[in-house]
Amino acid sequence: MNTLTIVTYIVVILFLLLFFIKSILFKHSILFYYVINNNSVEIFSFGSYPVKSIGIEEIKDLIIIKWYDITTVFSARWFINNLFTQKRLLIIYNDGSVIRRIIITPDNMSEFIRYIHEVNPRLKMSDS
Repeated sequence: MNTLTIVTYIVVILFLLLFFIKSILFKHSILFYYVINNNSVEIFSFGSYPVKSIGIEEIKDLIIIKWYDITTVFSARWFINNLFTQKRLLIIYNDGSVIRRIIITPDNMSEFIRYIHEVNPRLKMSDS
């Protein structure tokens, strides 16, 4: 191995350790975590980097899907923490004039859904 390869490995390992320690200290997932504010669902990556913000009023439908639901998997962006979870939440929302879909895995899905329904009571909810 040359020195550039060794340095690259060391940098990658230190980078991963930094985010792992940060996620433990701030009690957030290493990959994604979700925050519901008064009017939006915000998705953060690696502890503190904002990735996506969706207004709760823009959400058209919430669908609980199974991990093996192939029809949904390829048509939505994934922001999931746990690949091995049995249920995932598909959020269909209106982004301007385009309907978009994302898949998330909140830690407490029922509480997450309940709060979104409190803010937007005309929201549809369905099981796949």
